[in-house]
Amino acid sequence: QGGPSWWGIWLDTNPWHTAHWGYKLFSEARPEGFELFEQPGGRDVGAENVENLPPRYYERLTAGKDAEWIGEYVDGRYPSSDRGSIYGELVAALKARGGILDFAHPTDGVFTSWDLGISDSTAIWWWRLGKGVDVLDHYEAHGEALSHFFDVIDARGRERGYIYRKHWLPHDARARTLQTGRSIEDQFVDRYTRSLVAIGPSLSLMDGIQATRWLLEQPTTRIHARCAERSGPSDVDGIEALRSYRYEYDEAAKVYTR
Repeated sequence: QGGPSWWGIWLDTNPWHTAHWGYKLFSEARPEGFELFEQPGGRDVGAENVENLPPRYYERLTAGKDAEWIGEYVDGRYPSSDRGSIYGELVAALKARGGILDFAHPTDGVFTSWDLGISDSTAIWWWRLGKGVDVLDHYEAHGEALSHFFDVIDARGRERGYIYRKHWLPHDARARTLQTGRSIEDQFVDRYTRSLVAIGPSLSLMDGIQATRWLLEQPTTRIHARCAERSGPSDVDGIEALRSYRYEYDEAAKVYTR
């Protein structure tokens, strides 16, 4: 009868990382009608419940812990990435130096790089070479036919003026299916001709991670702000996808797997 459709309290015992939806909503956007309450850090002058803790509690708690862990779990600081994140700190550093922005760029000489998913998502990154690598665009979807992604890159080409130089595919794009006897590479060549299609080197997972880390660390690398935009219900924020890519946590060993 005109009242709120929902009301309540969200609680979390540890600070969200700065890319988390909760941080973006409550700490940055601060929409009308919401209030944010933050507990002071355990070692803050305003720390609560200190009189009920055993002697030297925080001294023992922080022994052997790294500064990132202490900042998040003891001092209550918002981390720049979620724990276990592979690229989170690098993306945060890139943003801090102004490397994630809306910038003007030529539209010729554009490459696409593909992460082809059979049972999971397929992702496309658009990029070109300037003073360094300029990452221009991103798209990702799950459960779509290859023709859907062809339509996406053709549409982006028309809408944003991209003139493609090469579409880079992972090495497993050469594999032929039992159903058709044709490969993903064959389908790309049929659509875009051999001159616009290439297969990347076969890298181990760790080599691929190291290559991406190296790229993000370069002072000339830029990522266009549109990479965070979503063009449809199945698309994802590309910058957030980089931040969220992480090692799996081994509950038994209490470590992140490599």
